[in-house]
Amino acid sequence: MASQQIASTQPSTAFDRIPVEIWRQIAQALPANSLSNFVLSSRNFYKCANPHLYRTLHFFGTSKSKKEAAKAALLQESCFGVHRAQSWLFHSDHSSSINHIRTFLKTITANPELRSHITGASFEWDDTANAQDILIAKRCLELLKPLLSLLRLALPDFDTKFAITSNVTFLEIVYPDEKLLNDDYEDSRYDVDLHEGLRDNVYSIFCIPTLRHLSIKYARTWHAFTPLPPTSDSRFGTSNIISLSLPGTVPLSRDLKEILTWPKALRYFYHENVRGNSNFFQNYGNEQVTSPEVFIEGLNTQRHAIEELIYNNEEDCCGQDETTFGTALREFIHLKRLAVSRDSLVGDGVNEEPQPLHETLPPNLEEAWIQLDSGDTYDDRQQSFLKQGLQGIAMNKEQCCPSLKNLVLWQIEAQYGVYPKNEYRAEAGRILNALNLVSTFQEVGIRFDFTFGNPTKFGASNLMN
Repeated sequence: MASQQIASTQPSTAFDRIPVEIWRQIAQALPANSLSNFVLSSRNFYKCANPHLYRTLHFFGTSKSKKEAAKAALLQESCFGVHRAQSWLFHSDHSSSINHIRTFLKTITANPELRSHITGASFEWDDTANAQDILIAKRCLELLKPLLSLLRLALPDFDTKFAITSNVTFLEIVYPDEKLLNDDYEDSRYDVDLHEGLRDNVYSIFCIPTLRHLSIKYARTWHAFTPLPPTSDSRFGTSNIISLSLPGTVPLSRDLKEILTWPKALRYFYHENVRGNSNFFQNYGNEQVTSPEVFIEGLNTQRHAIEELIYNNEEDCCGQDETTFGTALREFIHLKRLAVSRDSLVGDGVNEEPQPLHETLPPNLEEAWIQLDSGDTYDDRQQSFLKQGLQGIAMNKEQCCPSLKNLVLWQIEAQYGVYPKNEYRAEAGRILNALNLVSTFQEVGIRFDFTFGNPTKFGASNLMN
């Protein structure tokens, strides 16, 4: 049977003779921001390409100006704990923006066939969003729920009931004790009633059957669960979550140590300490000192599953102890991508000679980002120990991490504008020249570099395949 061609009342052209199946394939390959222009080119293009415009959608409810909203989105993108797989669903190359939620609801209600083309959606709103728009967004989700294979929700609170009923696959949520930072709750750190049921509420999120990627923002304590009997382990290995992100959090303590036992196999874990100089950041009088040793012990139950680990142990208000991971990462046999501070791996060499850096790395590591402090780049003695440790990695690559392909040193100062933008490259060049190791690593097949700012997001888009 001859292929269908696009009908036209105009004189026949070469474009008119192209089968409609070809146009559909072209439409399918176009990024969402180009597809919107494509469907406006002609009525015929609209008919064959419009369904593709609806395949993945993004809604952001806010009363902020476009400039403020864009700034908030940029901040989220630069956040240490945001996973690339989450941002994929609201990137303009991959999804169409829902600008008028009321019109969108009418459209998908009146056109079931169009609705059937929607396979992925991202819905988020902040605490300034119009209440009516949020209700309409939830009605849209009710219609779409049976059709979606991917659903990302970003909620400004800990709305467990809504999240549980949404078949969500990516969830970004604010930890419930965030409200304790408000002035109205000044004395609530001593209110035990606020903690009753907290464990069950958090666990109910982890047990959403469809949920794979979870981001819990702004937890201000991991020391708030009511005590459990010593032999209670009924939640161990019961969650399907494979990716856990904790942006703007505080050091690991007993609650988080328990939470890390819930996933069956946690493959991606990101932990970003809040930086500051006030006990504002930790609540309830159980402030924890940042401790790499305590952190890695808490993650030990997932040592046979973790593939990516980003741990920012920047000193928060309560200080940091002098412990390191030691050789614990050698037992993380599936860990391929790692971003940590140098002082989580080894000491600075000021008080004693540090452990060889290559002895601290996981055996199957492919990419490593090591965060330096100012002493690593300006103190001659400390820099000497750093260089010695890096040389050890190159010399012992085959024995310690034969799969290592990329090694990047980085500092976070660029995010806060310590250097003028035009000096970033010059400063990075100065540090690389001082270490003089680029050719040494090239000889053993490792790309060696230095950069400012946060690590590029791991967990490439293969999660979306």
